[in-house]
Amino acid sequence: PTPPHPSGRLKTMAEQRPLTIDDFAVAKHVAYFKKHMRGLPEQYASMDTNRLTLLYFSVSGLDLLGKLDEVDRDATIRFIYSFQSAIPENGGFYGYPKVPFENKEMDMVNNQPHIANTYVALVMLIMLGDDLAGVDRSAVANALQKWQLPDGSFCCVHGLSSLDSESDIRFVYCAASICYILDL
Repeated sequence: PTPPHPSGRLKTMAEQRPLTIDDFAVAKHVAYFKKHMRGLPEQYASMDTNRLTLLYFSVSGLDLLGKLDEVDRDATIRFIYSFQSAIPENGGFYGYPKVPFENKEMDMVNNQPHIANTYVALVMLIMLGDDLAGVDRSAVANALQKWQLPDGSFCCVHGLSSLDSESDIRFVYCAASICYILDL
């Protein structure tokens, strides 16, 4: 704990010494991020639909710590690409492992690529050194058109109507970033 100021109050951030990497248990953080890259712990089971976003926090955390070289980049890149929709008219990346359905219509209704997961997939691929050649750019461009609402905002999944999905500034940011990353 921070020793109190002589007046009895806690020191402000400006009065404390700056944090350095030595203030963190880097080895423990690295182990934690790597553990979460291998699979979702039980307490995250309800967040399975956000698996790609949770992976993003581990990959970016390792990148920030300068430890991304400790992961199998090729295997992680393959894993990320496994979340990409193979259906051109339903483009983007799923946040979860795709669930098989008996026909394409049921597949498209129940397996929805997500704008935020598409964003984090692209960012992770870049962090890992991928050239994005495996990204179906035209399918993502098509998805962005479907995700955009009449007022210019974006929703997060294709859905059957704009009422089927959230829409707010997060998804406008994701759309702008996706367009920039893929030069759309």
